Amino acid sequence: MLMCRDLARIASDYIDGELGPMDTVSVKMHLMMCGHCRTFIGNLRSSVNLMKA
Repeated sequence: MLMCRDLARIASDYIDGELGPMDTVSVKMHLMMCGHCRTFIGNLRSSVNLMKA
């Protein structure tokens, strides 16, 4: 099972769509169970979008 610290390491790759299918599924499963990581991913996604704008 993916741990929060593992997700933090691969979060940028996840947001950029650069993870393989198995890793993507692992992240999505973790995000279903972990509100803190959902918030983290949401904030990271917002930051990335802001930087692109």
